[in-house]
Amino acid sequence: MTQLVVFIHGLGSSGAKAFGKFPDLIRDDPDLRGIIVEMYDYPSTKLRFPWQRRVPPIRTIADGLRTLLRVRFSDIDEIVLVGHSLGGLVVRQHIVGEAKAGKDLRRYKLVLLATPNEGADAARIGKLVSWRHNQLRQLCKDSEFLESLNNDWEYLFLRERVSTVYVIAGLDKTVDERSAVHYWGPDHGTDPNKNHTSIAKVENRGELVYGIVKGLITSKATAGWRAESIAPDWIARINSFYSRDINVIRLATLEPKVHVEGAVPLTSAQRKKVVKTRDSLLSGGGYNDLHGLVTEGSVLQANPINFVIQTLDYATVSVLRSEGAKPPLLSASAVVVCPENKSIVLHKRASKSATYRELFHTLGGAFIPPSLRGRQADRSGPRSTAIREIFEEAQIVVGVDDYPPMMIARELSTGFVQVVYLGFRVSSSGLTPLSPNNEGTPFLVTFQELPQFLDNADWVPTGRAHVLAWLALGAPGAGKKPRFGDYTAAELFDSIVRK
Repeated sequence: MTQLVVFIHGLGSSGAKAFGKFPDLIRDDPDLRGIIVEMYDYPSTKLRFPWQRRVPPIRTIADGLRTLLRVRFSDIDEIVLVGHSLGGLVVRQHIVGEAKAGKDLRRYKLVLLATPNEGADAARIGKLVSWRHNQLRQLCKDSEFLESLNNDWEYLFLRERVSTVYVIAGLDKTVDERSAVHYWGPDHGTDPNKNHTSIAKVENRGELVYGIVKGLITSKATAGWRAESIAPDWIARINSFYSRDINVIRLATLEPKVHVEGAVPLTSAQRKKVVKTRDSLLSGGGYNDLHGLVTEGSVLQANPINFVIQTLDYATVSVLRSEGAKPPLLSASAVVVCPENKSIVLHKRASKSATYRELFHTLGGAFIPPSLRGRQADRSGPRSTAIREIFEEAQIVVGVDDYPPMMIARELSTGFVQVVYLGFRVSSSGLTPLSPNNEGTPFLVTFQELPQFLDNADWVPTGRAHVLAWLALGAPGAGKKPRFGDYTAAELFDSIVRK
């Protein structure tokens, strides 16, 4: 495995000035043979006067880091990014960009040295005496940049997805401990003998910071989704609890890809039945949407998952079901959560639904593959399906930049292959008056009501399993430390899915 360590300096500095012997100590360490060490420099000054050149904002610097890694190090298996002060914010902004682009984040490990995650008071003073200094403006507490970065870090679940160590300088008078760790950093270290500058300038291998970075380089653990910290065996427990209803396959962090391989082959007898069924559907004013049947060529353990599908219309689905088959149709569902009013959006299926009539479920439905005819296709895969179905069933628009974790499962009673988005967020203003439609009835369940609702309501079994999986992961999108009656998310999961 090839490994790369990149050092990113802070405000008004350079790689050589900020890190001293640190990069050479890594290069020459006999325990780290083969490690590639790189310094990423960018223009920065502590103050800026009108006659001086412009300094780029942090997003531009992060774009430059992304370009460097793509052009020169695209074949590297693992990348350790060591950011000091503002450099740590560059690192975090780079990771946000990678997450939004759907890149595999497991190749990254981060060390953030005295990084002002909540800003620095000194930046406000510096901004007042500097001329249009982008970086100082963004380093101020409550800056628009930091608010956006911290929101993205939470809503993209990057705390769980990327191995990150936050390092505090005990004598730091520039970045206080709260800002250096914030609530992002359960994994952190402190060197009580270092100040804001010396925390990065490592002079020998006996220093604490060197040990932290070396330990991360040599560690074989990756963050992935740290669901084990919530409910270590949640997949096995759900599968056991709902053994007749659902088979949870895995948790995914990259958007699945969908490859269309042609139409589902039918016998001549089946084709005749399909014609009659299709005529009946269309003459009655019903829909006859295309669907995607997941074939054996699909690779569900790939990263990202590659769904290979064959197309078939709803009339064909009906004929196959009438013959006793359970066609594995690709579908997408979502647990939709409003953190502001502490509630989730559920759906009571219509009395005319093809399956599970008048039972409670999460929002979702079947994937519509691209076609020259019919309704708008879900051209971006299951994510498009989930967003479309949320709007159709509840008239709710969710954010296109929201990337909750995805559970891949099979609904055993119907054959559906489900991509379940666990925690799409919606604001309270985005909750238009929920009203019944031909799909069924959407409604809100508050966090306070959820324990009783999970115990007593008439659920589609897989819908209940979706909500429990969301709880097992700590209720993504629900805000900080949500409570559900007398329970935390993990406690509520444990109370229902007992070991």
